[in-house]
Order: sequence, then C-alpha cells, then structure tokens
Amino acid sequence: MAKPPSQRPSPSSPITEHLAYLLAQANREINRQLETRLSKEGVPVEQWRILKILSDGNGHSMGELADAVLLNHPTLTKMIDRMVSDALVYRVQDPTYRRKVLMFISDR
Repeated sequence: MAKPPSQRPSPSSPITEHLAYLLAQANREINRQLETRLSKEGVPVEQWRILKILSDGNGHSMGELADAVLLNHPTLTKMIDRMVSDALVYRVQDPTYRRKVLMFISDR
C-alpha cells in the first residue's frame, strides 16, 4: 500500500529513505547470507539459481534461464559452458524446435 503524500520521502530526502535504496539494501543482504551458506558447498549463487530452476526436470531454454536467474545471455552462456564441463548440467536439442537447446540438470 502506497504511503500518503505527506509520508513519502521528498526528492531532497537522504537516499536511505527511498524505497529503491531499501530494496537494493535488502537484496544485497539476502545475497550475502545466501553466498555465505552456499560457499560451504562450493556453489556460487548464480550456479545455485540455475540448478534450482533446472531441478524441476522440465528442461529450460537459455532465454527462459536468463530471465529466471537474472543474467544476461553472454554471462549465462559462459556459466552454462562451465557447468557442462563440470558435468552439472547438459544440453539437449528441443525435439519440437530444432534451433532451440534445452538445459537439464545432471544426475551427479
């Protein structure tokens, strides 16, 4: 629910009072805590996001993955290449659209 105009930060208010700043700060803290937990397993947060999406077993295109894990296509491609080399994921040609590749999690 939006704050009444009298309670909204003014343009001259400190940045720490603006919603965009508070959301970014919360996101940074959540990622920091997640990185701490995942580092014990040796898995970067970005790889964990990819593995989490692929864990449904349905196969996902690179476009779907990029949107879901909040990475641009070139960064995702490099990460997937590394994960394929590490036998964490594998590629399969989409049976319905030959130009599309689906990603799956490996049984490792």
